[in-house]
Amino acid sequence: MKKGLLPKWMFHALFSIFWWGIWGFVVKLGSDKISPRQMQILFMVGMVPLVVATLIRLSFKVDFDGLGITYGVLNGVFTTLGLLAYYAAMQRAMLHSLALSPPSSACDRCARVRPAA
Repeated sequence: MKKGLLPKWMFHALFSIFWWGIWGFVVKLGSDKISPRQMQILFMVGMVPLVVATLIRLSFKVDFDGLGITYGVLNGVFTTLGLLAYYAAMQRAMLHSLALSPPSSACDRCARVRPAA
């Protein structure tokens, strides 16, 4: 690695932050229009072209390690459950107003809406 250049993994980490930021913005927009279940279904539909492109890039050669497959499927199950909960929160809670706000204003709003003890 040349001095002054970022390591290869850093580019991937920055790209993930970029794409997650766009994802969060699109979720905020979509949560006003459709239900969390519909959002999850369309999320999976949106993944299909990327899955096909990845399979083509791998020449349709995938590993068949039983434990690896188990972890991959569990990853999908838990991600789906987490996303459904997140989409429901975006649709029902005050997160609409927090999603695009600076962190300091989000903390201020959270402090104001806490139930009295």
